[in-house]
Amino acid sequence: MKDPLLAFIFGPTFVPRLSQWFGRVLHDSQLSRIDNQVPDEHVFMSLPADDYVDEAGLWIWTRLTETSLDSWSLSSLLSEWEWVAREENHGIPRNVLSLRTVHHDRLTSACLDALNESRSFTHTAGFDAQEFVSEALGHLRRGNAPKAADIFAGVSQLRPADATVWNNLGFCQLAFDPSAALASLSKAAMFSIGDDQVRLANQAFALHLLDRDADALELAKAALSVQSESPQATMWSPTHATLPEKLVSIRHLPDYVRDLEEHIRNRSCTGLRN
Repeated sequence: MKDPLLAFIFGPTFVPRLSQWFGRVLHDSQLSRIDNQVPDEHVFMSLPADDYVDEAGLWIWTRLTETSLDSWSLSSLLSEWEWVAREENHGIPRNVLSLRTVHHDRLTSACLDALNESRSFTHTAGFDAQEFVSEALGHLRRGNAPKAADIFAGVSQLRPADATVWNNLGFCQLAFDPSAALASLSKAAMFSIGDDQVRLANQAFALHLLDRDADALELAKAALSVQSESPQATMWSPTHATLPEKLVSIRHLPDYVRDLEEHIRNRSCTGLRN
């Protein structure tokens, strides 16, 4: 490291600069005029020290210096394969390329290995009900509850035993079809592991809309008895005239259930009467 020239040659910017130099030589068709002369070091040092690498220049440098194909970059492997399989020389004289011969089968194997390592795999996560909540809420806020319900109806066909999907479907249906909502929420209960405060609150709301207030109050009581509180949720406001229309963000679900319970006891809405 005390020798400036050696420090430069073994430094991180040397190969990018060298590949740029080779690329410029190839571009200007001057490779055949180089002979055995080593270019002046200042030529390399004057080239930009960034991450840019000329692929053709890197390829020729690599094939003349790197013995193991495992050390080659993917672009150099692909350039070599194009030369071996299709005689695509990328402007490099054939007499230069003939200085080294790479076996086709070994080259193909190295290309496949490099391609496999460079690929970014995205593992399939399946259908998570949470991924569709934002879109559904947008429809609900715009007053298009059937469209929101269609989203979870479609997901339910793919996830027929997913309690969250059925709960979300029932929640959307509360705004326009309480009977269908209660059926969906009953399926959510069927597939639930233990009691869920959100689902119980939605079921209580559905029963209330169907004028089954006694049953609704029983479910509200069951919701309040759940020990593990549900996280923050978006619910229908318990204050309504006929069908629910206003969404509210709930941080403490027991308070919401108590408000719904009070609303039902006071019978402060006309509700739907069958």
